[in-house]
Amino acid sequence: MSSVADQIAIINAAIANEPALAGLSDSQVAEWIGIRNVVAAQHATLRDYFDGYKKELNQKASEAIPGTARWYADRALEFQYGYALTVLDGKVVYETIDESARVVNYAAVTEGVSGTVVIKVAKGTGVLAKLSNDELVAFTAYIRDIKFAGTKTNIISTDPDLIRLQATIYYDGKRILSEVKSAVEATIQAHLRGVFFDGIFNRNLLRDSIEVLDVVKPGGVDITNLQIKPNAGSYVSVPYSYVPFSGYYNIDSAFPLSTQLTYIPV
Repeated sequence: MSSVADQIAIINAAIANEPALAGLSDSQVAEWIGIRNVVAAQHATLRDYFDGYKKELNQKASEAIPGTARWYADRALEFQYGYALTVLDGKVVYETIDESARVVNYAAVTEGVSGTVVIKVAKGTGVLAKLSNDELVAFTAYIRDIKFAGTKTNIISTDPDLIRLQATIYYDGKRILSEVKSAVEATIQAHLRGVFFDGIFNRNLLRDSIEVLDVVKPGGVDITNLQIKPNAGSYVSVPYSYVPFSGYYNIDSAFPLSTQLTYIPV
């Protein structure tokens, strides 16, 4: 971004380097000052326009490059359940755009073993969920039709990775315990929803999000046990961070927070 002040400084520097202009008045009401300010404002506006246009072109170029992870993720979000693809101008597209049929709300794409394109998808806007069996079959066929020839894909849409969290919470003893429990549990759930799709779970960030509550004493969160597993897998301890298999997380209903958190008044 270019400011008017930046452009005025450039003009002033150019004037200072031109001996023929050494006698110009420095009065703020001088005619040349007004002209300078108008030109500076126009230059600043033009520079901002060019910068914005350049950014827009770079963004479109990035999205347009076929075969990249970003390209596959964008195409995944465009999937329309119940619609057939057609070839238009050499491209495989939907003839009709129906936003209500776009069941994939979250998509993340990475490169796996031997160059396999790993595509993780989920649906939902508040509580995330896997695609239904029929939706997953249709989505798999869609990816098969749009992907590059010879490209191996691994599509994952499954139940959330499950978390077992045990912690001791040291809270302000003047506060009502039921309200403290409600605030802590709501914060943990909000933190899990706030981890972006296929994002890394960080143990320390979870602790920090609880400690900022005014009902919790400074440094008053001791995570004694944190384990995460793919829904059909086995629990592993998480000393620091964890990458989800499914792309998202839920508290394991077999270990609800109401039974796993210990509260000590201070």
